[in-house]
Amino acid sequence: MGRIQGAAIQKEHAADTQRKINEIHNDLLRNPESARWGLDRRAAYILTKLNEWEYKQPNGKPYAVSTIKQKIIGKG
Repeated sequence: MGRIQGAAIQKEHAADTQRKINEIHNDLLRNPESARWGLDRRAAYILTKLNEWEYKQPNGKPYAVSTIKQKIIGKG
C-alpha cells in the first residue's frame, strides 16, 4: 500500500511542477521582451523561480536547466 501511495504523491507532484513550468513559460512568451529570450535563458529563469518556491524533484534534488528545457519542449 505504501508504494502505491508514494507513486500517487510523486505523480501529483510531477503534474503540479509541470503546470508551474508551463504557466511561467506562457507568461514569459506573453511578454514582448522575454518572448525574445532563447530557450536557455527562459529555462534558467524558470529554474530560478522554482528554486525560490522550493520546488524540487521527487528525489529531493533541485531541477537542472536541461531538465527544464526538456519539459518546455515537451520531452520531459
